[in-house]
Amino acid sequence: MASAVRVFGITFAVMFLSLMSWMWLMNWWRSRYEMETWLEENDLDEYYPVFNKAGVYTLEQIASPELTMQKAFKKISKAGKTRITEASAKLADKLILFKWLEEQKLLRHKDRLLESGYINLEKVAQIQMDSMDVIARSVGLPIQDMIVLAEGAQELRRTRKAPKINTSKWRNMIKPENTQSIEGILVTSIIVGILFAWVGGNYQVVQSSGVRQRQTNTAPFLHYITGSFLDPSRCKVEWGWEEPVQVGDTMSFKVKVGL
Repeated sequence: MASAVRVFGITFAVMFLSLMSWMWLMNWWRSRYEMETWLEENDLDEYYPVFNKAGVYTLEQIASPELTMQKAFKKISKAGKTRITEASAKLADKLILFKWLEEQKLLRHKDRLLESGYINLEKVAQIQMDSMDVIARSVGLPIQDMIVLAEGAQELRRTRKAPKINTSKWRNMIKPENTQSIEGILVTSIIVGILFAWVGGNYQVVQSSGVRQRQTNTAPFLHYITGSFLDPSRCKVEWGWEEPVQVGDTMSFKVKVGL
């Protein structure tokens, strides 16, 4: 039984590590694909080594206002930085729009809105209540969703002081997302593995020695975690000497566990 627990613990730790590693790898490949696709769409393929060196892979990282301030972008020409910055700003506008649409529960219509020219919040804010029917037909939105969109646009105009909406603050909300790092996965896996090894080891000690567990209301599994699985009332100390003993001599004693 003890061997089975230990094998289970090791197997669980290995499976957990494999699963987390697979998730991280898939997320990493997806992020790299997004970065490569964005570079191609904006005719910025030549800067792939720079983005790769800077560790910029996700769209959120690309949309950061501080993108070209990173060390890896120092040697890029002024014209190149301008191209990257402009493309990054457009991406930030798009991500901000997606975030807003998500809050309005209209994210499923993002592609239709983009195709109709509503590429940022400034464009969306121009939607008027009296033109809902025309826009709904041109964009292809259900009237219920069009009402939500128009009301949201009205709120944007009110809070952002139309006619122009300042999205700089919104853009600052788009912060680089830290994807799960391999270090974090390894640390988590190691902790889980150590926990199971510790519990399995304690269980093996108890079972192989025939030690009687302490009788408490605490869950037995917690005893194996804390190591407090012995019953103090059945433990006895045997001193390896008899009184009187000369001061300065080396003494020893044994703690025996009752079965």
